Amino acid sequence: MLKKHIRESTGTIEWALMSVSRPNKVLKWFGKSRPSPAQVAKEEARVERHRNLNKGK
Repeated sequence: MLKKHIRESTGTIEWALMSVSRPNKVLKWFGKSRPSPAQVAKEEARVERHRNLNKGK
């Protein structure tokens, strides 16, 4: 889920890809400008790939 979030280390509001199951967990910081849909799709695919990596074990 893409939303604006306060980055605690800098105290600024930045765009972040957040976890759906744990809403306070930041999966990827994008910075102050809104990322393109292609960037978001790329990072969501990366997260899904890592999530499913250990599913079969």
